[in-house]
Amino acid sequence: MNYNKILLTCFALTCLAQAKAQNFRNLNFEQACDTSKTGLCFWDLSWGSKGAVKQDIQNGTPSLFISGTKENSVGFTEQASVFTPTKDIRTITVSATMRSDSIEGKGAGLNIGLYDKDGQLLAFKDMGGFYSVEWVKGTNDWKDYSISLVCPVDVAKIKIGVILFGKGKLWCKNYKVSFTSIAGRKANKLATKYITAACDTIIKNSLVRDSINITSLKETALQIAGPAKKYSDCYLAVSYLLESLRAYGDHHSFLMKAAEVANWKNDGSSVSKIEFPSSRIINDCGYILVPPFHGGNQKIILAYADSLQSAIRKLEGSGIKGWIVDLRLNTGGNMEPMIAGLGPLFSSDKLGSLVHVNNVAEA
Repeated sequence: MNYNKILLTCFALTCLAQAKAQNFRNLNFEQACDTSKTGLCFWDLSWGSKGAVKQDIQNGTPSLFISGTKENSVGFTEQASVFTPTKDIRTITVSATMRSDSIEGKGAGLNIGLYDKDGQLLAFKDMGGFYSVEWVKGTNDWKDYSISLVCPVDVAKIKIGVILFGKGKLWCKNYKVSFTSIAGRKANKLATKYITAACDTIIKNSLVRDSINITSLKETALQIAGPAKKYSDCYLAVSYLLESLRAYGDHHSFLMKAAEVANWKNDGSSVSKIEFPSSRIINDCGYILVPPFHGGNQKIILAYADSLQSAIRKLEGSGIKGWIVDLRLNTGGNMEPMIAGLGPLFSSDKLGSLVHVNNVAEA
């Protein structure tokens, strides 16, 4: 008996099984499946009611179809695949061609989730994000979209998906997943300048700066950025740097792209339409609903704060017995207008302050 041949055969079968485990299936949406809530084999319904996600035929080509009837409706489908850990850091890119019809609300797009062997989320990327303006909205003809994420060496499972967060219709076809090694990539002057600036900012301001090896992180980030032709080509590398801080307790650092900064300075409507506070009397108590505020426009900041203070003055003159401040729908954002607006309800001139990593508090 040739044991070497048997061992070689077993090794080959193991490698084949691992390779297949990393493959995603039914990316062309051709395989229909009655046992799946989406009606598509291998595509799970992660969020939404049955029928929100299903197969559709567009001009003879099978496609993924997601629909929503309300602005807060959600249709979310994913599939997962085991990922064989490697010593080589790679990037994963998910791309697809999508068409939309009258999408209102947060929007629609692609997503990637990376998990370790214990099922803990290592990194997540979608076309939305808290401050992103890249969701698919409105009515658009077929267009190609893609997102990318760096795969750490301890990735054990990957989830890919498509989501519609809102009202309207979305069609998706030509779904593809690809991996690219960063081995051997060398950063040019533009990439080196940008990544160096990002690392300098992290080591100066991050709360976990003393816990990280910024030299090692920078080396990897430079490989990811590689031969960048413009600063936006370095965004993936910066995202890698920021995601690397999560394991040490920094869950608040994020990168805002140029379009996101412009939206922030304008009125925030591309992310979350700024709603002003509302008030009324409930059981002899003054009730104030304080919505989130995602924006940096100074005129709107003042208007929001003024509306809160005006509501407080009006209710205070109505002989109320107490206050109800409703924060249930408040997802945060820019706290300046919210704190300033609620100022009359507090007795202290200073409620708190931001403290820098060097333990110096802002005035």
